[in-house]
Amino acid sequence: MKLFRWIQKNLFHPYVLGVLAIVTVIGLFRPDWFYEAKPGIRADIIASAPIFDVRAPVGKLDVLYDGKNISAIGGSIRSVTVRVTNGGHVSVRKGDFDERAPLTIEFTGGQLLERPVIQASNEYLKDVLTQVTIEKNTTVFPQLILDPDDNITLTALVLAPKDSQIGVRAFGKIAGQGEKIPTSDISAEATRPGYWYEVMGGRLTVQIGRTGSYAVIAIGIVLLVVLATFVVGGILGLPADLIDSKVEQTEREARIAIAQNYIKEEKLAHTRARHEVLRTYVFQNRRGYGPFDRYLELVSSDEKTKPPAAHDDGSPASEIAYTRTGEIRVTTFRSPPSGMSRRQYMAAIREETRRFLSFLQARSISPRVNRIKRTFDVGFMYPPPETDLEFDWTLEKT
Repeated sequence: MKLFRWIQKNLFHPYVLGVLAIVTVIGLFRPDWFYEAKPGIRADIIASAPIFDVRAPVGKLDVLYDGKNISAIGGSIRSVTVRVTNGGHVSVRKGDFDERAPLTIEFTGGQLLERPVIQASNEYLKDVLTQVTIEKNTTVFPQLILDPDDNITLTALVLAPKDSQIGVRAFGKIAGQGEKIPTSDISAEATRPGYWYEVMGGRLTVQIGRTGSYAVIAIGIVLLVVLATFVVGGILGLPADLIDSKVEQTEREARIAIAQNYIKEEKLAHTRARHEVLRTYVFQNRRGYGPFDRYLELVSSDEKTKPPAAHDDGSPASEIAYTRTGEIRVTTFRSPPSGMSRRQYMAAIREETRRFLSFLQARSISPRVNRIKRTFDVGFMYPPPETDLEFDWTLEKT
């Protein structure tokens, strides 16, 4: 409970939520303000399938391709598709390429048989890619503009010797990219291990490490979800809370005027109990049960009315309880002043509450404020001042 109260008091202050709301809006529309935008050129093999595969010589059968005896080599002709993309958050301009180290894709593990078929995601790239040059197993690209999510697809026929693994290597110098252009083969789905093998694979120490890691990650996710719930609820409830705060400020000023008018009309001097009753009347709790409600129950006990089993907010009515002799006692209000016992102070509180209640009833003024319940409620109503409330006291009647 102390943690949630601290979060409610500090993390969900109106100014904090206001800043979070501004940051959230900026993050939605200008996320690049929060990180350094970089290009993300990469090359991936997205398909690799055999066109013709010679596992062993077959009698007098010879398979020729462009005058080359495929049967003698004992290899296969594969169709390999490579996709070059800019997965970054910023465009790559022509000036970002180094003329001495242009973007190049090299096929490894086999021999490129002919010029690859090149496709692109837009007409500009299709036109520029007519200037691509082929040198042995490499495809050299001209300087071009690659916007985020632009892609280029190369489909090539590669002659691969027996047991050779076809791959690609990408190199070139691009400003902001770093020294290495990443590559991967995402075509070999069938060679991946089964699901349960991946789940259960690994020795005991690996499984223990996984369990601990997943537990930490799960706890972190739960904490993030709780924090996000508070933040989102606070942001959603902020307009209603601000309206409630304005209403509370206006009505609190009216209660201060009523209390001051009570002092003036009754010509009252300051006493600890009297000040306490008026202070709790002014600073009533709109969110739930509060000290002034306890004092009203002190008065109701004289009329043989028992305090409720639970308050409006669902909390148990434990602040007020009957003693063994049938008297009602208060366990949570301020300690009595010096020279006065707790029982005497309770009696003084009860008498001052009864007197003030009679004043309000004579003028048809409700002693309690209206409770406010919100679906998203972070509870920062118009707050009490840091210093105690001061009234302008007069002398009692003679």
